[in-house]
Amino acid sequence: MGSSKMTNGIFNLTNSTNFLFSIADSKLTDAFTLSLQNVNTPSVSIPVTKAPGQSQGISTGDFPGSGFEFEPLRIQFIVDAELQSWVQMYKWMLSVSNYMDRGQSGWDNNDTQKPAVLNILNNDKTDVILAFRFHGAFCSELSDIEWDYTVQSNPAMICTAIINYRKLDVEYKGEVITGRVGDIAENSSKYTTAAISKLAMHPSLRG
Repeated sequence: MGSSKMTNGIFNLTNSTNFLFSIADSKLTDAFTLSLQNVNTPSVSIPVTKAPGQSQGISTGDFPGSGFEFEPLRIQFIVDAELQSWVQMYKWMLSVSNYMDRGQSGWDNNDTQKPAVLNILNNDKTDVILAFRFHGAFCSELSDIEWDYTVQSNPAMICTAIINYRKLDVEYKGEVITGRVGDIAENSSKYTTAAISKLAMHPSLRG
């Protein structure tokens, strides 16, 4: 009995290979997708605002800012023998900002592409549990690749790509996570008008 109570809060562990990353860029990066080795879920943060923590400015406290900040994706992929994965990523960069022919730059032409998507799969790799949708995604950096005669073995050649984006949506089991506002509206019978108004205030203004 005691052992059952102790294990109730333990969840099945996810696997590090439970991911699938896709880029909606007119099939430019097929080879890159096949060669993808690892990708991080981006860190997100609310900027902190410093303000007086009490009357007369005796102390300074931290308050949540009004915005949201997203860290870029850092992706590593194998450079194949034909260098297709690297070339396709470079073509994707040129499709966004072409320094040789500005008329070919998608950024200047206001192209509206579909978001890049990072799917986190279940352990059977049959269903998507969590999906990160990156709107306005573009590759901002490709790392250098080092060729070296002094290496004794023949290791895989790895390149790192940095993916920036305008914003992201997070879907959990097919539904976009929207936060508490939707929960309050859905359960409005549990809250009075005064209670909802109070929740809408900044924490520092609530009595």
